[in-house]
Amino acid sequence: MPSKFTPFASFEYVDVTFGTANTDHIIPHSLSGPTEGIRWIPVSIEGNGTIYRDNAIGRQAWGSDYIVLRSSLANQVCRLLLTVEQSS
Repeated sequence: MPSKFTPFASFEYVDVTFGTANTDHIIPHSLSGPTEGIRWIPVSIEGNGTIYRDNAIGRQAWGSDYIVLRSSLANQVCRLLLTVEQSS
């Protein structure tokens, strides 16, 4: 029998268009939970760009209602599933 358990404490879908390649893009969200614990999964993506987080020292920090990601492709259009994991 299938389980109704979800691995996510919360989740939401966001549609994003990244303008310039390899540049910070602020993505608003309404998730609650630890800011640094938010994960993203590309659900649909146009083109062959990579969505990633800049891990350099001095990178733009995430806020309580937004994350900052980049795309390797200019004008990248995608839908992301943002999640916060269940605590064990």
